[in-house]
Amino acid sequence: METQAWDGKNDLQNNILERINIFKDLEGRNLPSYTVWDSSWEPLCYIPERAEIFSGRHTELNSLFEWANDSDSWACLVFGDGGLGKTSLVVEFIHQMLNDDPRVDWKPKVISFYTAKKTQWGINGLEKIKSGQPHLSELVRHLYTLTIGVNPPADYYKKDVLTTAQMLRTKISESEHNISRDQHLIIIDNAETLIENEDDHAILGKELKELTKRLGRVLVTSRRHELFEANPIAVGSFSQDEALDFLRQRGKKLNLRSISKAPDEELIKAISKMGNRPLVLEVFVLTLTDPPFKTLEKAKIKVEGMLQKDLGEFLFADAWIRFSSSIKKLLLLMTSIADVCDGHLFKICATICNVSLVDAERSLEESKGIGSISNVGGSFQIIFATNFLQFAEGQRSTKTTSATAVTASDIDLARTQYKTIIEATQKFSGDRIPNAFRTPIAKAAHRARQKGDLQEALRLYEQAVLADSNNGWLYDRYAYFLFHDMRELPAALIRSQKAVSLLPDEGEVWFTRGLIESRLGDIRASENSLDKAKSLGTPKIRCDLQRCWAYLKTKPVQIALAKYTLASLEYQSKDLSPASRERIEINRLKNRLTEVEAKISIN
Repeated sequence: METQAWDGKNDLQNNILERINIFKDLEGRNLPSYTVWDSSWEPLCYIPERAEIFSGRHTELNSLFEWANDSDSWACLVFGDGGLGKTSLVVEFIHQMLNDDPRVDWKPKVISFYTAKKTQWGINGLEKIKSGQPHLSELVRHLYTLTIGVNPPADYYKKDVLTTAQMLRTKISESEHNISRDQHLIIIDNAETLIENEDDHAILGKELKELTKRLGRVLVTSRRHELFEANPIAVGSFSQDEALDFLRQRGKKLNLRSISKAPDEELIKAISKMGNRPLVLEVFVLTLTDPPFKTLEKAKIKVEGMLQKDLGEFLFADAWIRFSSSIKKLLLLMTSIADVCDGHLFKICATICNVSLVDAERSLEESKGIGSISNVGGSFQIIFATNFLQFAEGQRSTKTTSATAVTASDIDLARTQYKTIIEATQKFSGDRIPNAFRTPIAKAAHRARQKGDLQEALRLYEQAVLADSNNGWLYDRYAYFLFHDMRELPAALIRSQKAVSLLPDEGEVWFTRGLIESRLGDIRASENSLDKAKSLGTPKIRCDLQRCWAYLKTKPVQIALAKYTLASLEYQSKDLSPASRERIEINRLKNRLTEVEAKISIN
């Protein structure tokens, strides 16, 4: 079952097809059939050949073996974008298992492989493997032929997947093999091509679930996170060490002096703008076998051009098709400005493209190969994959629809707004609670408030709490801004309550909440908050000042309590300067009390 070794002298076309088309041993048969595998338990197998060279992926392989040994898990999903080697990973896992790898305890009697892959990458670009629209009903018919040995009857072509799966279960039970559900491993490769539109996504999930109930354990590869209960294993690009190991092994196999003689630093430099996707690295290596591109630099330029055209389409077409026009425009706008976008540039571009932040983040999360999202210490960043930047450049240079076209004015507007925020953050002069303003956009909000641009400060504060959603101090300062500057007391209270939930042991945030509740005239809530603040170290005089405001703001006004508290405040402040904040606040309370008593006497 081993693949013949390469001698390095084949032409580039044969080399690429030899390496990439691992399905060649499954082609050219009238009826698919099992082979008895030469291993300790001699299972029936219908699987592709493994790749000649398999590098890295130790973590992912261990995860697959752990899943195989978990008898309670009936499905596993290996997912990631195009060109990451999902199929090669799964095929390698199966071959290691069949070679009596000690990591696996479960030994299936039957292993059936089905690919929904319609295209592969070859030297002439995209090459078609099969025609038409694959569907799970085709898989069930494929399994029928394998397990029963003949093509299914005509009525199989007229029924849905759930019905045919049940019919096949019954037929298998009656056959000579009599394969039980826990003895059959079914691999479904490239499941993303099994539906034509997103409306069928949930239906596919239900059908996959039904297969696990009726026919066996299911191992699925997909560019998408399929909607069914499965053990998820994400596949990403190679690490730098894995990429170097892959290049060294492939260069040795193909006797490429350009790789064998190059130091690591030179190879890293050559592939730095290509990303570390296995397929792209493979195309790079095989390009080096073509005499006009035998140097690292020439091969790199060739592959970078391919990434902007057909190769980029192959890697990202599935994700790109799923995106709405507005999401496509957003991605093209962001990548035209920067390779790495922080939170406020992301929000500026989303606003220009009329895309909600929730939709934008969901789209990026669903296709991690496009870029990675991080939020560390309140700092939000999107780091676009090198391959996607090249693909996006190609998309911008081609004719696009008006709905996705990025105009010069779009770019200028985004850059101008972004520059304004950056300049504002650089001028940040600080605050008595610096932890509240640990992100650039929070600093910009503080600066806008200092300048008196309250509407801009309001807009920036709202974006700041989205970018740094677990920062209780930021919510506290936002609440005070709404209370003091905007006079929006109900909204201020909501932000203050959020601050308290994040920082329940900080007296300052409880004080802010009590201050707002006092102005709303909510005596009971204010007293509770101020008592909590005092217990956590807030000075009694500060708490009593706000308590007195609560007595004067409530309806009906509590004159007696206000007078009693004012008397206590007079005693507490007897040694303070008349210019102190506390003495000034006491005088304001006295004036307010006089006004209230005057109104009461008139009425």
